[in-house]
Amino acid sequence: NAANDLDERKSKDDKDGAVKVTKGFAWALAGKAYLFAKQYDKAKIALKKVIDSKKYDLVPGEKYADNFHIEGDANEEKVFEINFEYNTGKSNWAGMIQRSSWMETNYWNWRFDHFVVSPNKVYCGGADGWGGLGVPQWFGDEFHENDGDHSYRLNATLKRIDDAVYHMSYGKDEIDKMTDEQKKTSDKIGINDPVQGLYGNSTWLPFKQVMRASDTQGKKYGDNIRLNNYLVMRYAEVLLNYAEACIQTGDLDEAKKYINKIQERAGSKTISETVDMDVLKKEKSYELWLEGCRWFDIMRWKDTKAIERLTKAGTVVPHLFDKVFRAPKADDQDVNWEYGSEANSRFYTTNTPETNFKVGFKEGKHEFFPYPQTVLDKNPNLQQNPGW
Repeated sequence: NAANDLDERKSKDDKDGAVKVTKGFAWALAGKAYLFAKQYDKAKIALKKVIDSKKYDLVPGEKYADNFHIEGDANEEKVFEINFEYNTGKSNWAGMIQRSSWMETNYWNWRFDHFVVSPNKVYCGGADGWGGLGVPQWFGDEFHENDGDHSYRLNATLKRIDDAVYHMSYGKDEIDKMTDEQKKTSDKIGINDPVQGLYGNSTWLPFKQVMRASDTQGKKYGDNIRLNNYLVMRYAEVLLNYAEACIQTGDLDEAKKYINKIQERAGSKTISETVDMDVLKKEKSYELWLEGCRWFDIMRWKDTKAIERLTKAGTVVPHLFDKVFRAPKADDQDVNWEYGSEANSRFYTTNTPETNFKVGFKEGKHEFFPYPQTVLDKNPNLQQNPGW
C-alpha cells in the first residue's frame, strides 16, 4: 500500500533514491515478507517489480567489496541504506558517537596485540582491533571450495591468515619488501601469542566489514568512527529472494537465471547448471554473509543441518597459532594445519572444549527472545515465551 504514495528511484545512478524509502524498497520488503509467509506467488510478483523497474543493478565483480565501504555508498546495487553525512557542528563526544557507527574498527579488526605487527592496521587507518568475530573453519573451507581462489566475493568477504600476514601492507619497508618465502619464517610478522594465539579464530579471518581508512572520510572524527552508509538491503538480496520464490513455485529456469547472475558477478568457479533449494541456501549464505539474513532464514526454513550446528555452537572454540612462535604441543586437541600439513603451513588451529559455558541453540526456546520482566509486570495478560 505504501508503494502507491512513494517516489520511485529515478535511475541506477540516482544516489538520493538509494537513501530514502522508495517504491523499489517497499516492493522488496513486501516480497521478503511474502517469502517468510510462504506466499510465494505474491513474493514473485512484488520482487519482479523491483527487477522490472530497471532502477537497480549488480555492481561489477571488481567493485563487489565497495558495497560495504564508502566508495560504494548509494551505488546502483543499493535498494536502501541509511545516509551518514559529515556535520561540522558535531564533535566526537557531542553527537557523532551516538549518530554513527562508533568503535567499529575495534570490533571488526583482528586482535592487534596478539600479532607482532597488526597486518591490517594500514588498511584500517591506524585503529587497533579486539577480534570480536570468528569464522567457522567449515564455512571458510566450503566457501573457498565453492568460489575458488579468484572469486571477487570470497576475497572481499574472508581472508586466509597467511594471505593477511604475507600480503597486506605494513607500511614498513623492512617487512613489505620481503619475499613470501622470507615471510614464511620471519619473526618480524605473525601471531606471537603462544598461550591464546588468536582465540576463537579459524584459519579464515572476517574481512567484509573490516573498516577501511577511507570509511572515516579522512579521519574527520578520528580513525574509529565510520561514515559510510549503513546498508539495509541491496539488489543481490532481491534477486536471491526472487530466485527462492521461483524455486518454490516450480519455475526453475527463472530461478537459475538469477542465481547464475549472482554467481557470475561473484567470479565464482561454481556456475550452477541446475538449481534447487540447497543451491539457493548455499549461495545466499555466501553472498549475504554478515548482512543480517542468515539467522532468520535458518529459522523459517527449519534447516536441519544448520540448526544442528547451532546446537553445538561454542562447545568447542579454536585457537589460531603460528608455529614460528609456538610449535604444537603433545596435548593439543585436533591440530589442523592451514594447508593440511606442517611442511607447507605456518599457521594451525587447536581446539579447546568450553565445558563451563551454557552454549548452543535450544529448539523451542531460542527462536524467540524473552519478554523482559518489567514488561510482564505491566501486562499480566502476556505469557512468557517457552523456555524462559
